[in-house]
Amino acid sequence: MLSYKNSEMLKEKSDNILYNEALLSRMSHEVRTNMNYILAYSYFMGQQSSPICYTEMSSQIRNSCKQLLGLVDNFIESMMVDNGRSKYCPKVFNLHDFADKLYEDLNQSVKAEDEKELSFTIENNISPKVKAAVDSSIVTKILENLVYISLLNTDNGYIKLTFDYKDKKLFISVSDSGNGYRKCKDFIESDNIMTPFSMYNDAATAININFTKQLIEQLNGSINVEENETEGTCFKLSLPLNKREPNPVFGSSLEKTLIQ
Repeated sequence: MLSYKNSEMLKEKSDNILYNEALLSRMSHEVRTNMNYILAYSYFMGQQSSPICYTEMSSQIRNSCKQLLGLVDNFIESMMVDNGRSKYCPKVFNLHDFADKLYEDLNQSVKAEDEKELSFTIENNISPKVKAAVDSSIVTKILENLVYISLLNTDNGYIKLTFDYKDKKLFISVSDSGNGYRKCKDFIESDNIMTPFSMYNDAATAININFTKQLIEQLNGSINVEENETEGTCFKLSLPLNKREPNPVFGSSLEKTLIQ
């Protein structure tokens, strides 16, 4: 017989999307599918002598590995946030330079999508004089997730990052010319991500959006999504950089945020 404590733990897990049977089933399917792709293409590469076939299969293996690692990494890291294992580690950066560096790092991921015709640009409106304490790993992960979602929904056109700073807040937008606006809007605005998941059956977007919303919430920030002028998607973030009280999710040793 289950104890009261164990039954409560099971109920708590059942309310968490990371333990949802439908999501786990879909994730298992996507993991096994990508693993089968990797195994199959690896086998066929050994049977081919054509450089063209070799290049195409190598690209397929690379893409399958990226999707597999992204899915598993975000699932595991999302569980760590849920279990209070994530830590807040801010460091003082020149925000203008921080934005430029973030763009350069993300640009490598976009360039790797060589089968797509994409323009990846940045509009950095932050003054070179502004300095603030930022947890670069958290902000980087948020942007990696949003750019990844844009890549999933955009085969050609553009993806653009915009950075602004005002009233001790960092504003970031990720806009694209893709076709994922309605799906992204449903995932972002839903209080229960399993509702849009049941409509789209998209484990990658569900896990990425869930994890992104967790990270933004821990930074006391906000996110919304709008349709842009090209009928594409525009994610808009607002991340406060003012001093905060320690957040228990990040541990009691939270460093104070500094603004200059």
